[in-house]
Amino acid sequence: MGMKLLAAALAGALVGGVGVYQWRSEELRSRQASLIRAVIDQTRAEHERDGLAADLEKAELRLTRLQTKECSGLGDLDRKTAQITFIQNGQIQAASPDGDVTDCLIELEGKPEGLAWGPLGDRVLAGDTTYFPGRTHDVAHSGFWSRPEGTSLIYIDDRSGRLLKTSSTGGPVEDISFLKKHVSVAYHPAGTHIAVAGRLRNGVEGIFFATNMGTDHYLAVRGESSPWINSLVFSQDGRHLYFTARHDGMFHLHDLAVSSGKDIGSELDVAPGQLSTLYETDRILSPPTVSPFSKKPQVAVVEGDCSEPNETLILERGKMVPLEWPVEDESPFAVGWLPDDRLVVNVGLQGHCATGRSIEVWDPSAATRTTIVASRAMSPVAAVRARLPKAPDPPVPAQEVPA
Repeated sequence: MGMKLLAAALAGALVGGVGVYQWRSEELRSRQASLIRAVIDQTRAEHERDGLAADLEKAELRLTRLQTKECSGLGDLDRKTAQITFIQNGQIQAASPDGDVTDCLIELEGKPEGLAWGPLGDRVLAGDTTYFPGRTHDVAHSGFWSRPEGTSLIYIDDRSGRLLKTSSTGGPVEDISFLKKHVSVAYHPAGTHIAVAGRLRNGVEGIFFATNMGTDHYLAVRGESSPWINSLVFSQDGRHLYFTARHDGMFHLHDLAVSSGKDIGSELDVAPGQLSTLYETDRILSPPTVSPFSKKPQVAVVEGDCSEPNETLILERGKMVPLEWPVEDESPFAVGWLPDDRLVVNVGLQGHCATGRSIEVWDPSAATRTTIVASRAMSPVAAVRARLPKAPDPPVPAQEVPA
């Protein structure tokens, strides 16, 4: 090829290359502009989102301030009055069973996870603090109120499995252990005796009865096929002890018929052949919620955990049947029974340990619900406040065993 032809070819290639470069440059600029616009749009959206979040936070703060009330104190509670109490905005608030009245009872110290009223409704345990009219007391541990007046607290140490007792106004802790390991404890309504699930030093598992100081214990139910017995709850008349147990991977709700008082004289005893199974499932069961008011047994239990929707069951004619809740995507969790046999429930979207959406009163006989409080930020901690009925006859004279 001649020099002129070669020069011409090179010149043409250079001109073509410049054209390709210019085309690619325009494409890159267009893409860069699109990217910049996308970044700007995203930044604007994030700014708007942050602004909306800030506005929402301010609105919730204003709502919280509106909901925060001046606290009136515990006051007196007669035997005809029941309140539905719940923790909200760092306070224990109370409403009537019909949702007509909402009042603040006391300002809380810290953020307690539990709420339990004494049997006379005149004192409450929130976390590890007891609240009385006009005063508070730090106690060693959360626990269960003694019966029938709530002068003491009894609890099981999580690490050691020891059974411990202390005054409800604080003070020394007494070790009243009588088993190698204590798992669950419940006061007999008369207050002079307790039921304890656990294991003896010789390996025998079961439920034991003892005085409320841990003396004179004896085996009431042997747990031969169940190494897991939990959640003991007496009926108010002291004639039924409800508890959950696990047998070969299945969970059972049991009813143990118990004799007491004048029937047997000096000790609790188990009526022969009176251990029955009310319900059986392969899903975990919550501690039973037992009415202290009704003459007929009123029992509720929740089946399932947080990994799936749970179901609340109630006792009807000797069988546990599902509570017919009207909203399919809601899960009610039993909180407590009212004197008129209505059930207080904490309602969540899924599972009983989800954040509560509302507190409702459910009437099983009429299949109606009454909303007590509804709040997106509501704590699921709730409890019924009432003066419990008169205690049944004690198994031994009450003056012989301290409450």
